[in-house]
Amino acid sequence: MLLFSSVVSADVPPEARHEVDHLISFVGNTSCQIERNWTSHNGPEAISHIQQKYDYFREDIKTTEQFIELSQLLSS
Repeated sequence: MLLFSSVVSADVPPEARHEVDHLISFVGNTSCQIERNWTSHNGPEAISHIQQKYDYFREDIKTTEQFIELSQLLSS
């Protein structure tokens, strides 16, 4: 997960970096199940999907809100 946080820091503007890192940490450490395509996933599995979405949309992410929207609304 540290690798993901350092990748996020490279592209997300500094004012959003703390928020995005917090969201990533929360998802990775949650005991909640996250549903994607009618299948439940634990935190580490969800992080894997979020990483793929981040890598794909990294040039478009300028705010924490955009990070969330692109991660969920354009989810496959």
